[in-house]
Amino acid sequence: MKVKTTCAVLFGALSSANHGNAEYLAENRVLDPLLVSGLTTSEKDSLPGSSSVSVVPPETIEEKNITTVRQALELVPSVMVSQAESSRASSFTVRGGHEITFHELTGGRTSVGYYIDDIPIADAYGRDLTIFSVDKFALHKGPHGTAFGIPHCMGIIDVTTRQPGSESEGELSFLHGSYELNQVLARVSGPVSSNLFFGIDSLYSEDEGWFTNKETGNSYGKRGLASGRARLRWLPNDDMEFNLILGIDHHDDDPVVYVHSGASTDRYSVYAAPEAYSTGGQNYEGLSFLWRRDGWQMKSITSHRDSDFDDYDPVLLKEVFDPGSTPRLRRQDVSSWTQEFRAESTDPNEDIQWRTGLFIGSRDSSLYHDIRGLGPWEGLNQAIYQHDDLALYGEFSRRLEGHLEWSAGMRFQNTDDATTSSFVPTSLAETLGGSTVTMKKGDVFFGVLPMAGLAWNWLDGNQTYFRYTRGMQPGGLAVASGGSVDYQTEYSNHVEVGHNSSFSEDLIECHTAIFYTDYKDYQSFQFNPTGTTIFNASKAHALGAETEIRFRPEKDFMIYVGAGLTRARFDDFKSSIGDFSGNQINDIPSGKINAGVSY
Repeated sequence: MKVKTTCAVLFGALSSANHGNAEYLAENRVLDPLLVSGLTTSEKDSLPGSSSVSVVPPETIEEKNITTVRQALELVPSVMVSQAESSRASSFTVRGGHEITFHELTGGRTSVGYYIDDIPIADAYGRDLTIFSVDKFALHKGPHGTAFGIPHCMGIIDVTTRQPGSESEGELSFLHGSYELNQVLARVSGPVSSNLFFGIDSLYSEDEGWFTNKETGNSYGKRGLASGRARLRWLPNDDMEFNLILGIDHHDDDPVVYVHSGASTDRYSVYAAPEAYSTGGQNYEGLSFLWRRDGWQMKSITSHRDSDFDDYDPVLLKEVFDPGSTPRLRRQDVSSWTQEFRAESTDPNEDIQWRTGLFIGSRDSSLYHDIRGLGPWEGLNQAIYQHDDLALYGEFSRRLEGHLEWSAGMRFQNTDDATTSSFVPTSLAETLGGSTVTMKKGDVFFGVLPMAGLAWNWLDGNQTYFRYTRGMQPGGLAVASGGSVDYQTEYSNHVEVGHNSSFSEDLIECHTAIFYTDYKDYQSFQFNPTGTTIFNASKAHALGAETEIRFRPEKDFMIYVGAGLTRARFDDFKSSIGDFSGNQINDIPSGKINAGVSY
């Protein structure tokens, strides 16, 4: 029986004024090294084709007290994290692509896919699911639709937590820090019988935030969460494995506040009503079946998830529109089912590596949004989104005689979109010209997405590779909201050339990549005089480069440096609110540098 008990105290103030909510952002801490390479190393993680993948080590996640995907991605080059309309719904940019930050217009649809223990999450409201007891965290950059079932066009996040095994283990840790941070982690796992194992993991955390509420003089920015996960693992024989996962997650936060950078003299003092709240939670269930054969395996993954988010702020945007305000009540509920069948090779020594699968997903999202202070557009917005996804995918690679390796793949993706929405103005809005609007729309989006690659494996184990992939972000439908319009499917062609090097028995490891992406009908979120909406830029492109270097002079000492440069531009972007051709694409950083020392 192994039992681990820890107690720690954090000193110093971790602070951020980016989005006005208390979150322990990674840029305010010393950066630990990332394992970045063009090929993952373990048999389970290897993919047929060569591409860039960034891995955040489990030790880094534990040492930095990372509990969300967004915190981990802040450590990855060429990736930026943005806050959306909810305290627990983030948006990501990867290289030249960016997600819509106003998820209400899309029903939470994302461009970065997310798997946690093989359970796919396809909406933004589920990606901030609490992560702990992590065994692996990896981001595969760019489209990987020929190897993963979940729809995406910018990248895949793949998280695996610790599995129960034959050895009994337990852990209990308590963490206390400034701003009244208190966190308790408890986990226990072990055998029920010789081939049946169980595990229970739980995390509770709360803090008061480092902002001051001008209205009350009290602390603001509270974040509280309670999360639990139970697992049963059954191995009836050497060739079969069943996994059942049941999880629950709940949060209780102060809602996001907006600070007017030009008017505010103190970004750590905000105006918020004492009765404001941002609460919600989700429960999820996953059942997987794995069947191993000689040199290959097949897996079935069935999942279900329900989530709900409630936000209330009676003085929203008072800091921006002082002395006025825009009171808001918002509820977002999501229910989803997915089924994925996946078959793949497992022997890394074979000349042919392959993976193929079928993905079926259905997601219903309902929105209730009552907002005031908008003149003729104030009132109640209600929308019901239904997204049904079907995808068939596959890819393989072939090692030829000598050093050359080539790969190819294809994905067929079909998305059915049905939206029902309404807007009911207040009495004041009616006197100002507002009227009731009801809309019901549907459409089908289909794409054929190929992949092709070449790799040259040098005698010393280094590798140079080329990869082409095509991505697709389904279009969307107008809703009964000011300025909303239908928008088209976004297609992207990605080209990447990279090199992976390792010298002196892994004393120095390097990864370098140059990438170019050409976009057609690039989806861009814009403010306009009658509200907010999504427009298509006819043409856009992104060009960039990344370099990561790890130097390990001895086993316990490491120096890490990483840098990324991206030039992303709208080539042709004319809309009803202006001509943005030639402008830099919003939310894409021109450069990002990571550096760290670990001993």
